[in-house]
Amino acid sequence: MSPAPSQERRADVPAHFPYILAARARPPPRPPFRTVLYPRATALLGMHPVDCHAELEFGPFGTALGHLAVAVEGAELGGEHWALGMPELVEHLGPPEAGDDSTMIRLVTFDALHTLLTPRLPIYTQYAQIFEPFLGSLPPPAIKRSFQLALAELQRTQPAYAEGATGFWTAVIQRTAVGAGADPKAVERYLPEIVPTLLKRFSSAEGYKLFDDALRVVRTLKGDGVQTGLVTNADSRILAAMEDLGILQHFSPVVVSEYEGIEKPALEVFQRACERGGIAPGEALHVGDELEADYHGAQRAGMQALLLRREGPEGEGAHKQEGEDLSGVSVVSSLDNIVDFVRRSRKS
Repeated sequence: MSPAPSQERRADVPAHFPYILAARARPPPRPPFRTVLYPRATALLGMHPVDCHAELEFGPFGTALGHLAVAVEGAELGGEHWALGMPELVEHLGPPEAGDDSTMIRLVTFDALHTLLTPRLPIYTQYAQIFEPFLGSLPPPAIKRSFQLALAELQRTQPAYAEGATGFWTAVIQRTAVGAGADPKAVERYLPEIVPTLLKRFSSAEGYKLFDDALRVVRTLKGDGVQTGLVTNADSRILAAMEDLGILQHFSPVVVSEYEGIEKPALEVFQRACERGGIAPGEALHVGDELEADYHGAQRAGMQALLLRREGPEGEGAHKQEGEDLSGVSVVSSLDNIVDFVRRSRKS
């Protein structure tokens, strides 16, 4: 008798779309294992229920994907043996638990900022240093608040640097300076000098430094035969900084949102990394400091994931969400923890 996938969630299904059917069997069967699931499409507008089916092949974690076409106006799928997502938003439901050794990890992808490297001085301090010769002394706390507001607004209106990274950062710098109390006319006058100075600084080791564990862990993983890749929402200047810091050559594949035109937590970002690395998502691990963009995004793409939350002053720059719930989340406090995690997976 085939193991029954656990109930995952319920989703309303618009009409006339092909859908991805995702399921998980507990305990995981030994692959290859095939079964047929029979969800019911129930019409909401007085139509009769319609039986559907999809043949699924379960992988090593007991997860499976199959295609299911629904062409019933106002249809909704329900039941214990299904879970759905739009094709471009395919969800890998029931990701492997931390420490699950049933699949060997062959690729580890890293976020960049606040995972591998961090500003050498707080960003607002570096902005204050560059602003002062042109705009006079501005309070660093005011620069910090203004920068956060400007960055959040531009990220909302120009995701993935839609209008170009230089224009994006020019707008952030201009809004930061004015918001921190600088004379708008002076900002306009000196912006052509301020912007390239700041862009250059944050393209090099002058603006960033590596965390102490970054190079050591990447080299160790590569020595163990594990590919190491980069998946970042930063613009391409982060690559110049990483090259200056002597770590960029250790990463392949490299997926940068400015080049891709999409950004984490989009599933396709992680899927591209796995495809370019020639690795199935279930054999890949992603590590980053953002709960949604890094951890949940990678899991929905079928990858394993670890959330990095450094302790003490080193963790102050992490992208933390107000009121975030870390229950059930696999958290590590150092990149060193990743080596043991990966090695356990490779003993099977």
